[in-house]
Amino acid sequence: MSATYVPLISSGTAGPLGVLHLPRLWQKVSLEAAGKLAAGYPGIGRGYDAMTCAALGLDEQAVKDYIKQTNRWYTGAWQVGKKHKMFGSVSKIDLEYKLLLGEALVFAVLLCMFPLWVYLVPRKMAAFIIINGILLVLISTLAGWDSKRADVVLFSPMFVLLQTLDLFILLRSFWKTVVCGKHDHAWNQCDRY
Repeated sequence: MSATYVPLISSGTAGPLGVLHLPRLWQKVSLEAAGKLAAGYPGIGRGYDAMTCAALGLDEQAVKDYIKQTNRWYTGAWQVGKKHKMFGSVSKIDLEYKLLLGEALVFAVLLCMFPLWVYLVPRKMAAFIIINGILLVLISTLAGWDSKRADVVLFSPMFVLLQTLDLFILLRSFWKTVVCGKHDHAWNQCDRY
């Protein structure tokens, strides 16, 4: 029987975006998706979890599905890299793979150090947050406009939240797959659908 875990992140903890309870919500949903959430703890409960989703305008089931699917994608990407020995090769596709995931990994690590950066260089971090947010909203709005997707334009401010969530999932899957060497067979199975 696999071990289950009690979520230990406090509801009063704010993540890099300053949203209270969001780190705990992410931990609970991630543990639930992996089948490791302790009994008695719902992935998204009716209290703070539901209020956090509602305040951010997020559908609860969509949040669960998004975290689960993104974790599958990143876990699969790391496993493919290990299987085909892409980390030590210098072919063009291997270099592109390393550049893409390496850039995301560096950005994820920097994001995890966000509190330290805010303490050391608060003005530069404020400028970074503003510029990053504006660029994400602008790019997603332009992409939505170009593809005639009103939903993308409407929800473009949420892309900052999605970027943060993606980077944490990427970092977690890197740690689990590459550093700890765990192999997840579920990401490529037909029965997951």
